[in-house]
Amino acid sequence: MTKELQCFRGLYCPPRTESEVIFLFGLLLPYFEDNFIIINCGGDFPDAIMLRNGDEIGVEFEVYTSNFFMHGHHKDPRLNKCNLIVVWRNNLPKRTILRNGMEYLKVNDTHYIEVLALDKIIKRLEKEKSIKVLFMDYCPSIKSNEEKFFSQLEESVNSELYNLINELYKYVKARKKDFNIEWSSGRKWHTMRIQVRRWDVSVITIDANGHVWLNYTGNPTFKNYWELPQETKEKLRRLFKHGEETRWTTVPLKDKEDLERIKEALDILAKDSEKYRIIKM
Repeated sequence: MTKELQCFRGLYCPPRTESEVIFLFGLLLPYFEDNFIIINCGGDFPDAIMLRNGDEIGVEFEVYTSNFFMHGHHKDPRLNKCNLIVVWRNNLPKRTILRNGMEYLKVNDTHYIEVLALDKIIKRLEKEKSIKVLFMDYCPSIKSNEEKFFSQLEESVNSELYNLINELYKYVKARKKDFNIEWSSGRKWHTMRIQVRRWDVSVITIDANGHVWLNYTGNPTFKNYWELPQETKEKLRRLFKHGEETRWTTVPLKDKEDLERIKEALDILAKDSEKYRIIKM
């Protein structure tokens, strides 16, 4: 007799933000082997204090394990207060060791923290308990365009930042040989994506809240995952003073000097796209 298939509902697609990881963790609480009781959630670092089988622990939530380093938590003086990192996916297998059936992340030469990857919990539920998790491959998006982006931008930022982004837009638009502009929308913000034509990837994106993002890699949860050539990554990291572990991050845009630095980054991307191939995974 086959087991009755149960449907686990809650998220339309896999988590893309820390808030969604926290939400999914809450939904999965009844299915964990350990007994978790949340004392409080929403602190600075670590994010939450919980009881795990009666023992008090500090818990940090991240979408990917690499975000723990991107956010600088490995250098936080309160590191010893963090006992568990809950992630959607552990994307640092080379920094992970297995002890008594549990994964531990190597934070530095002497410190390890347990990692709980929710994607593995879900796979176990599907295999052992015949619980089907209803995730779609892609989340629906609201149609966006130039008019919607700049309309939302005007409402969200001051006139100085609006003019800087508008100038950047005109600069990119004039370089049709090197760049293409795509418009998209997330849950809250319309987005202008600056795509390097020869590589066919969006390296710089601007949200309508004024945040400018530099992407050294694509999103590992999606198909056609990519990385910039090593030579290009080194140039951009020197320009913006980013560490080697940086994968995607915001870059400042507050004045003309910041704008010129972003233009310089675009020049690097245009020139390197003529010499190097993008790394496709």
